[in-house]
This record gives sequence, C-alpha cells and structure tokens, in this order.
Amino acid sequence: MDAAEIQNRTRAHLIAFAAVLAMALVAGGLAMAGVSNVDLVLAIAAVQGVIVLTAMMHARSDGPWVRGVLFFAALFVAVLFGALVLGHRSTITGTERLNSAPAAVAADSEAH
Repeated sequence: MDAAEIQNRTRAHLIAFAAVLAMALVAGGLAMAGVSNVDLVLAIAAVQGVIVLTAMMHARSDGPWVRGVLFFAALFVAVLFGALVLGHRSTITGTERLNSAPAAVAADSEAH
C-alpha cells in the first residue's frame, strides 16, 4: 500500500467519522430540544450504521457471502424498523377512552 492510498483511506475514515459525529449531535440536539420523533431518530441511527458499515468496516470490498449476510441482516433490521414505526403510529381501538372514564367507574374498578 503506497502513501497516496493510505492518505485516501485516512481521509475517507475522517469524513465518515465527521458525518457520524454530526448526526449524533443532531440526534442529541433533537432529544435536548424535546422533539420526540422516534422515527426520525431511528432513521438517523440507521444512516449512521450504514456509514460505519460501509466506510469503517470496509464492507464494500468483502466477498459475496459476507455481502449476502449483511444484506439479510439489513433486511431484518428494516422489517423490525417498519414494525416499530407501524406499531408506534397505530392505536388499539377503544384505547382513546381509557383516560376519560368517570371517577365512580374508576374507583369501582380499583376495588375489584
């Protein structure tokens, strides 16, 4: 490996590190500001993971078996992320009335 290639790889790692750090600061700033958008923060974390995987772990230069395993792992994470988003956005029918029960009914249900 010659000096130019080492310099290019070091530069790519520094850019990836700066991007991950900037996204972490954005996610932390959103949390400190009180923005409770779980979908946005999880999307930022997913992008950070992709940057680390491709830039820091050199997944682009691996063989087909490693790429296949990484593809199915990413697919699994995407399905879980989709299930989380769907579960976060939907509500169970009737739960909107739980907090508006009359006081007598609430007191009677606590006695049982």
